[in-house]
Amino acid sequence: MATEAAPDAPSEESEEEVGPALDASDTPKDAVAVNVSCATPTLLTASAPRAHARLDLAGTAFAGCNGGTGGALFYATDVPPGQELTARALPTGGAPPWQPILVAFEACADTVCLARGRTVSAAGQLQWINNGATTRRLILAVSADGPVAGAELDLSVGVTDLLSSCERPRLVGDGDTLVNQVISNASLAAAATCFQDREPALYYQLSLRPQQDLQLKATRNGEIAADVHIGLRTKCSDACTPISGEVLDVNASTNTRTVLIEVTKATAPFDLQVTSPPPRAEIEVIPTSPLTTTEAGGQATFDIVLSSQPTARVNVSLASSRPSEGIVSPSLVSFDPASWNQRQIVTMTGVDDHVSDGSQTYELVTAPATSEDPIYAELDAEDIPVVNLDDEPGLVVEGAEDVVTSEDGAVASFTVRLEAPPSADVTVPLATSNAREGAVGASALVFTPANWNVPQTVTAAGVDDDLIDGVQPFEIVLGPLRSADARYDGLKPDAIPAHNRDDDFPALEDTVLSGARSCGVTGTVNAFPVAIDSWGRLSIVALCDGQLWLFSSADGGQTFASPVAIPNTTALTGDFVVAAGRGGTLDVAFQHGANLLVLARTPDAGVTWYERTIWTAQLDLVHVSAVRNTVAIAADDPLGSGGRSTFLYSSDGGRSFGAAQTADGVVAGMGLEPDGHAAWLIDYRRNIWRSRDGGPFDLIEPIYDGQDGCCYVFGHERAYALHTGTVISFGYADPTHGLDIAGPQLVPIAAAIDDADVVTIYGLTSVGRVTPDGSVTTPSQGGLRPMTAGAVALSRQATALATISRNAVTVSISKWP
Repeated sequence: MATEAAPDAPSEESEEEVGPALDASDTPKDAVAVNVSCATPTLLTASAPRAHARLDLAGTAFAGCNGGTGGALFYATDVPPGQELTARALPTGGAPPWQPILVAFEACADTVCLARGRTVSAAGQLQWINNGATTRRLILAVSADGPVAGAELDLSVGVTDLLSSCERPRLVGDGDTLVNQVISNASLAAAATCFQDREPALYYQLSLRPQQDLQLKATRNGEIAADVHIGLRTKCSDACTPISGEVLDVNASTNTRTVLIEVTKATAPFDLQVTSPPPRAEIEVIPTSPLTTTEAGGQATFDIVLSSQPTARVNVSLASSRPSEGIVSPSLVSFDPASWNQRQIVTMTGVDDHVSDGSQTYELVTAPATSEDPIYAELDAEDIPVVNLDDEPGLVVEGAEDVVTSEDGAVASFTVRLEAPPSADVTVPLATSNAREGAVGASALVFTPANWNVPQTVTAAGVDDDLIDGVQPFEIVLGPLRSADARYDGLKPDAIPAHNRDDDFPALEDTVLSGARSCGVTGTVNAFPVAIDSWGRLSIVALCDGQLWLFSSADGGQTFASPVAIPNTTALTGDFVVAAGRGGTLDVAFQHGANLLVLARTPDAGVTWYERTIWTAQLDLVHVSAVRNTVAIAADDPLGSGGRSTFLYSSDGGRSFGAAQTADGVVAGMGLEPDGHAAWLIDYRRNIWRSRDGGPFDLIEPIYDGQDGCCYVFGHERAYALHTGTVISFGYADPTHGLDIAGPQLVPIAAAIDDADVVTIYGLTSVGRVTPDGSVTTPSQGGLRPMTAGAVALSRQATALATISRNAVTVSISKWP
């Protein structure tokens, strides 16, 4: 049997010598612990109220202040006047079964104990109230109720302010854990509590800055203590609502708010955990005009504002990355605690370089902020790209950032106009660099001195072949220009890159992608993270072996690249979702750590990743959608009264997001129109909401009734809600007139929509199709086993189905006749 105690956990020292701090993990079991002597107790302070000591006791029970002797460990703790000490010891190991004994006294020579522990639910518990006028230091002796070998226990001490009242609350802050709080000996409330009863209550207080949130948890032995009731108010005379066990709150105002916390009803000691992290700190740069300037002095404007109130002035210096293309005014913006939410206007003005160089890109550069507020100090906002339009002879091409055609009929278009007025007609020849992949709709465009600045549309179409060749690049060639105006004649603009998607995909049986990895996904069956970008690159993201992995294919699922581990995804706390917009990009939104929503983007199939935290509140049921360079995110906000959705919108590929918008309902489905300017949201009450360019949502009355759908899919001109045997759709042009279709008689599990707005529905036992006019194709055989699944359209004839079954990620290709 061991005769000495294991060393204790680290503790803080006071100015009075009470013995050194010890670390149980660094000292052998048979080492002599310093605090086996009453003269050298280990100090437990208010700043570290929970010891979680690991002890090895031996010998007979200690009864020091009663004249006895025996093995024990000794601790010291300070108890302020009017506060109650509660010490608890829980045995966690040792044999035979034993109980801890706690004894409290003020001096080693004392012959009378101030308090003795008692057995409560297999734990030693001691309580003592300091009724004096000064702080008193107590010594605690911890021993066993008999001889025991290998004894280990957890020890915790806490003090409860029995003098706290609504008018005199105890101050708390972020990260505080108030251990062993006891209500039974607290004073009666001066007035009715949140329960409208005059009963014992404890009061605490803290301040919340604007946009700062608060989480309170009352726990006992690590579990939520349901008998503890917590109410919040701003002052004693305010009404409050009692809540059991856990409280969530956020200061949505623009001013600092005092929160008064009232705790009642607890039938046993409890721990109160306070979490109130600093509010989300972000310098938001919000475009308020098109991101273009002109060499004729045209301007682009931005608003700059802080996301939360700082504690000191915040200064942000501004500059242009290319002063020869554009200049910025002012060069410095400043915010203080009173003006933090007042938007300041920044103007970029184009500069004429007298060179025919076409449109040039430069940036509004924001320097790292300077501030005495540590949250904002050195915070660096995203730099914003701006285009300076040339006023020398040349062409202005718009909408050609991602020109994609397909072999099965999808066309693409962009517009062309002249940079400056000509003195004669200007002809712009049009051609394709590869006639086997793409064609243009006209051989030339003609601009006159009268219509030179009126955009003309160029249409490109894909050319079909019988090859399984994936996406193929080609170029649309503009020029050389022909004109009697010598400034324009002979100019050769840059060719426009384009891509033609394949439509030749053979059927493919289930192919396992995950190898030996053990995989599973969060979310529901209609939220499986699978996406396809405008070039047809297929991306599947799954949680495997504790982190997210990307499986991607550039040829429609025929072959897959080696799986890529997505960085910083080992601490997921909630859902993750994916979307793919312009060719070559993938966006992954995931919840990371405490209340962080992170957007990670890869432009090259996972070789490089760019991350930004876009939200710091608690969200759930996250949805993401991407079109071209627009990214939209919607999520359920559990802090909303009765449920609401938070909506975030970026028009620059996630580099910056505008102000968050809300819809008064829990999000069930969300999508973007093909140009990215309008977002649609359907909530679980089957309301339809629309937001344009990230602005406020407009509510559109429900167009259908019935059960919640499995899947919501958003196409080019229509959106669909899929139910068992029923499909409801509405057109973006007139969403108030829906189409109610008697759909395939199957239980939908996953769905894919192609560029012609035809929906393929996968069920448990069969597959069916629905067209925009409401026609339904007889379901085919070959449905799904019950599993988690998601689907995307590879072409108008083929769909890719990704599944998780038995911890394996598989993909299959269905070829529709």
